[in-house]
Amino acid sequence: MPAADDQRELELTIQTFDKYAQQYCDKFESYKPYIESYEKFAALFTPRHRQVLDAACGPGLFCRLLWQQIPRLDIKGIDLAPAMVNLARSNCPDAQFAVMDCRDLDQLDGRFDAIISAFCFPYLNQNEVTEFIRSAAEMLSVGGLLFISTMEGRYENSQFKRRSEDEGVLNYLYSESFISTTLIEQGFVVLDLFRQNYPLDNAEADTDLFVFARKTSGN
Repeated sequence: MPAADDQRELELTIQTFDKYAQQYCDKFESYKPYIESYEKFAALFTPRHRQVLDAACGPGLFCRLLWQQIPRLDIKGIDLAPAMVNLARSNCPDAQFAVMDCRDLDQLDGRFDAIISAFCFPYLNQNEVTEFIRSAAEMLSVGGLLFISTMEGRYENSQFKRRSEDEGVLNYLYSESFISTTLIEQGFVVLDLFRQNYPLDNAEADTDLFVFARKTSGN
């Protein structure tokens, strides 16, 4: 995927998610594999885990589950699609949401005890993913948790999936080895890693990769 096309394809991705935000929410709010991944991550929380950031929060489904299970949490969510942010505010009114690029984590003030990146990486190129993990390491307190879900595959097979002239989504693929190596380099230990097939219409299933990590070093 030529780098020169990234910005235009990102803009189309945002427009597409903005247009279909409600359909996205309806499709995934009861999707059992994702709900189970949220619950497994929530089970890692201890009383010291209070400040949570959901980067690329979508319609706030993960935030809602966390708040329902652990209502003491202080949750913030960001997303580039305004319609998604509006849905998140409705789905989880006790959290705070803003329209913001997850590539700008270093612009946020304060530290967090947990950061969520649920299917954010398919829309970030390899350099941006590396920078995201580095920024997450800087913003997490020692012992802080990081949730990553993404689509597994060979990076060179990444593509922009166009739906029409004005619609489409970026689809960057990542290997488990790249994610795990980058996490370790940035001072994380991988706590859990698992995969789940995601069925597609008239095609072979995609593979969703889930990684839970804990920050073990740094400031």
